[in-house]
Amino acid sequence: MKTNITGSLFFFFLFTAINFTNAQDTAYDLKDLIDSRMSSVERAFEDRGYMHVKTEKTYDDVYSYWWNERHKKCVIARVYDGRLESVVKTRSSDCEEYRYSRHENYYDPYNDVRKERNYRSHVNVRDLIGMDAIEAYEELMSRGFDKRKKKTYGGTTYGVWYNPQTHQCIKTISKDRRISDIIKSTHCFN
Repeated sequence: MKTNITGSLFFFFLFTAINFTNAQDTAYDLKDLIDSRMSSVERAFEDRGYMHVKTEKTYDDVYSYWWNERHKKCVIARVYDGRLESVVKTRSSDCEEYRYSRHENYYDPYNDVRKERNYRSHVNVRDLIGMDAIEAYEELMSRGFDKRKKKTYGGTTYGVWYNPQTHQCIKTISKDRRISDIIKSTHCFN
């Protein structure tokens, strides 16, 4: 009987510790988005001050890293089957790609001098939705984007654009010659 109680207590404490750790890591300001479609989640992240850093894919899951400059916080969003499964806080260093792509000094070992990076952190493009497609494309180019791909399917035109200064990769969707949506893309280099 004593062995069963000891074993039960062990599993109780283990379960409690795991749940406490998971609860502690959850990004509470984004918790309400869990189980939402990722297409709407990305906009919600941006509305709450997060910038997309990078995306990594595994066999079944997609892991998206997001940085909040105001709160100096990095989070990882786990997506399965197009839905947000979890969003947890992680080390700031996991988002360094974004944090250090902004305007700052760095050491150039090849020339033995300090140089200044002159990257912009993010270019807003959401204001182009609803605009005439040709005008929107010209505006994207003036904001530093280069067109990578363009395809038309059944009256809808998809364009993939890349900004080398901000490392943003986006997809424009236009119907009836107007921009109906602009979303993040991972197809700038493939």
